[in-house]
Amino acid sequence: MSEKKIIKFYKTEIKTVDSDSMTVEAVVSTKNVDRDGDIVTPKAFEKRIKTYKQHPVLLSSHNYGDLLKQIGEAVKVKVTDSGLEATFKYYAGMGNQEADWAWVLAQKGIASFSIGFIGHEFDYIKTKDGDGVEMITGRKFTDVE
Repeated sequence: MSEKKIIKFYKTEIKTVDSDSMTVEAVVSTKNVDRDGDIVTPKAFEKRIKTYKQHPVLLSSHNYGDLLKQIGEAVKVKVTDSGLEATFKYYAGMGNQEADWAWVLAQKGIASFSIGFIGHEFDYIKTKDGDGVEMITGRKFTDVE
């Protein structure tokens, strides 16, 4: 499979916001079909989630190249039957304006989260058109890092 990083955007469900601890608990990935026609199964995370947990950075815009894009960290990550949930602690009030702004959005419940991963295994999702011709409409990821 590809060693290329894939970025997926989902409509985020924010479960809780704790202003005292500056944390947000959110569903960051679901087993639903995304806007690219792909699915990341919850089990796809299980094998390699420990790699992320070793450096659980919360990035702004998936940008590792700028230290100020590191706006927080995941203090809890869990795979559920329906997807991937995380609790993020924001580094707000520590001199990083981007972290401060991200925290403002999170408190309003309009923070947006997405996952970036390397897809190690997937199966193509195929459907047939009106003429019975089989088409690939997406990928079902079963192992991601």
